[in-house]
Amino acid sequence: MYYHKANDIVYAICESDIQDESESILGRKLTEEEMLIAVDALEDGIGESISIIYNTIFTEIIPERMKDRVNLLSATGFTHDK
Repeated sequence: MYYHKANDIVYAICESDIQDESESILGRKLTEEEMLIAVDALEDGIGESISIIYNTIFTEIIPERMKDRVNLLSATGFTHDK
């Protein structure tokens, strides 16, 4: 099983990712000025929505996946009794 270290990067977006999306949506790369605007907007957007993302992870996704895991273990006859 893989364990993350405390300071591992979990998700990253680099300028080339932004440029790829720009080419896909606009049909061209962003200028330097547009890139600065895009990075600023991205930082604002992520900052505003991170609490929603965390809330979804900790209140919906993890409990649901834990329930699925318990059901799978029960179906295979696993027991934690000693």
